[in-house]
Amino acid sequence: MASSQPTKTNPQLKGIVTRLYCRQGYYLQMHPDGSLDGTKDDSSNSTLFNLIPVGLRVVAIQGVKTGLYIALNGEGFLYTS
Repeated sequence: MASSQPTKTNPQLKGIVTRLYCRQGYYLQMHPDGSLDGTKDDSSNSTLFNLIPVGLRVVAIQGVKTGLYIALNGEGFLYTS
C-alpha cells in the first residue's frame, strides 16, 4: 500500500548551532563573500555556525548565514567551500 504523505528528498543534517570563541577574546565570523575573520561582537548572525557530526570525533562546520563550510588546507589555513 502506498503512503499518501510526501517524502523528503533533501533531508537537512542535524547539528548544534553555536558561536566559536578563542581565548584571545574573538568570535569566528564568516562574511557573505565567504571570508573569515574574528570579531568581539557576539550578537552578529555571521558568528553563528552549525556543527554537524559526520564521523567519530569529526564535525563539519557550516556558517548559518551563508551555508558555506569551513575547511583546513594542508598548510593549516582556513578557507570556505
